[in-house]
Amino acid sequence: MTVLFRVAPGQAGVVLAFWQSRAVVAASNRLSEVTEVLASRRDEVVSRWLQAARAQPFHHAQPDDTNTQHIGALVDALLELLRRHASNDKQPGAPLKDAATLSAARAHAASRFAQGLGAPAIVTEFRLLREAIERSLREHPVNAALITDVVGAEQIMRDALDDAVLDALEARGSDPRERRAASAAPASDELLRLLVERVDDYAIFVLDPNGRVATWNAGAERIKGYSADEIIGQPYATFFCPEDRNAGKPERLLHRARIHGRVEDEGWRLRKDGSCFWAEAMLTALYDARGQLHGYAKVTRDLTERRRAEEQILLNTALRELAEARDRALAEADAERRRLHDLFMQAPAAIAEARGPRHELTFVNPLYLRLAGARDAVELIGKP
Repeated sequence: MTVLFRVAPGQAGVVLAFWQSRAVVAASNRLSEVTEVLASRRDEVVSRWLQAARAQPFHHAQPDDTNTQHIGALVDALLELLRRHASNDKQPGAPLKDAATLSAARAHAASRFAQGLGAPAIVTEFRLLREAIERSLREHPVNAALITDVVGAEQIMRDALDDAVLDALEARGSDPRERRAASAAPASDELLRLLVERVDDYAIFVLDPNGRVATWNAGAERIKGYSADEIIGQPYATFFCPEDRNAGKPERLLHRARIHGRVEDEGWRLRKDGSCFWAEAMLTALYDARGQLHGYAKVTRDLTERRRAEEQILLNTALRELAEARDRALAEADAERRRLHDLFMQAPAAIAEARGPRHELTFVNPLYLRLAGARDAVELIGKP
């Protein structure tokens, strides 16, 4: 239904603000619903993290009760962050330097460092927490209207966790007890180098100013399939599907990074074996103090499983809605059939229904039966 109405001069902004306000309230309510779904599974998230962390090859430093408490505190902080977003205390796009999240992440990282775990292993534990959260959230049945908010909640928590991880590692690097001699590289730089080289959850590499691969890490090899010897020196376009290469997408992204400093993109990327995966990528132009371009930093994450999960949720929701619509239609048709049957049976006229080329009777009402001189409908049904 289309509603037409006239707005007096000067009133348009009021009407627009009214509808925008309603949309914000609706979005906040949906995010609140998603948050409370996750809150009801808080202990399940912590348990899943503990199980996954104990399955890692860190036999010398299995997570203990203190580590589990830190992770629980981190989940609680993330839930509170979501609640603030839902109540509009956080503006979209605002920095997510949340004090409680940072504190819990620092506490966990510090305890794991003290237990002898290295930076890559600690980053892996934070990744396991993210996966436990997303798995618990996505296993809960949601309707189509909430899918966007599930993904939005995951993005809020993912950004907050990324900030928390970096803060925890920087805190470790800035600890005076961890600094080397003045002639040695700063601990934070060494930590960053080890992190980039060994973390395999992200493809992290550098392109030279001409857009050719200059460095390569373990995550890039795992996600994209190339070894460093195979890929260093190859053009950025190597990672794009043929249709994107033909459309000039790699060059556009490099150009936008040069102009804007950084560009983010989600889309299909190509592995060495020819298969495609859905990637979340960030490309950052690297300028020196004089404004000269030295290359580009590239960070890529494989989101194929998340995309498949979203598509499965959509498919399940669509199938469920189709089944419900079919059941409603059948119920309505049956109700209408019974209503017509009762109406015809009580009608003060002779009524019969005939079908097929021979016009065989399929229904007769009592008056028709009496006029036909039959005692039972069985005597007439099926006859022309």
